[in-house]
Amino acid sequence: MPHGASPRLSPNGSLHRLPPTSSSREEQRHKSTEEIASSHSFHAIGFGPELDSGREEQQPMNTKARILVIDDEKVNFDLLEEMLQGSYVCIFASEGPSALHLASTCLPDVILLDAMMPGMDGFEVLSALKADASTSRIPVIFMTSMEGLDTEIRGFELGAIDYIKKSAPAPLVRARIDNHVALKTAQDELARQAMTDPLTGIANRRQFDQMLRYEYARHARNKTEFSVIMLDIDNFKAFNDSFGHTCGDACIQAVAGAIQKVTARSTDLVARYGGEEFVILLPETSLDAAICLAQKIQQQIGELTIVCGGSKVVQAVTASLGVAGSHHVQGDAGESILRHADTQMYAAKVAGRNRVCASVAT
Repeated sequence: MPHGASPRLSPNGSLHRLPPTSSSREEQRHKSTEEIASSHSFHAIGFGPELDSGREEQQPMNTKARILVIDDEKVNFDLLEEMLQGSYVCIFASEGPSALHLASTCLPDVILLDAMMPGMDGFEVLSALKADASTSRIPVIFMTSMEGLDTEIRGFELGAIDYIKKSAPAPLVRARIDNHVALKTAQDELARQAMTDPLTGIANRRQFDQMLRYEYARHARNKTEFSVIMLDIDNFKAFNDSFGHTCGDACIQAVAGAIQKVTARSTDLVARYGGEEFVILLPETSLDAAICLAQKIQQQIGELTIVCGGSKVVQAVTASLGVAGSHHVQGDAGESILRHADTQMYAAKVAGRNRVCASVAT
């Protein structure tokens, strides 16, 4: 294909390996991973890159599914991108190491992987993807011109979810990619529901416990600051007895919304811990900064107006908050800082409720 010409599908609509132009291949090899990443919208779910500790508002995310194409020939990426007709955000990597970096930071929904690549081949890339906890669950589809049953079996044994020959008709390739994206989307939704409190829509205790272990391990490894806030709605039983459980649910939902309104940083996690208790996980946050945030949450809750059955509930809502900052304890998985935050929360209750108590967990 002449340099500068637009790639096209072959006459039968299949995707063939075409000879690369030297300029396009070298351009892509010299294009840094950072440049590639900066040209797309990415959303890291769960275990993404470490972010700074500034309390920045989250930006709108691209809602299209992301497909990472790993192929040493840029022209094959262009053909696939044309075949998919803008339905997905397509990301390109031309060799193994940069592909692994992109996969772990951008967390694509599906990976299309060429088996034949110089240096680190597709089988080595697949093994590395499956060995990394952050990428092990991403579906990988081999797309290659390699023939032979042994090759296909090897790919499946390493964890590939499908095997598509580049000579396959374009409609078949598109249909199989669409099906795998739809399956991944459904699996992600099931996983999200398993980690979400159905009443408030925020994280549940299971998700909090998982993220506490992860973030506390990162805190211990990097020697960064780390804080936790525990919160309990004051006199909630009396509120339920006076206004009924429907209004009690409305109160819990309103408190969850108030906490989220103040806790805007994408690295923080707000969770319903159980009943009328909430917990906020604050990576890379000093005790002083956590106390400041707790006071803002307390103020936001105090300004709530609870609406139940179309009527305003007159009774004011307050909360007691306990804050703990951590100095890492060797061998501890985060339980000590959580216990300390709980102790401080009950100290706030004993001191008269509607207040913040805090100290460093030792």
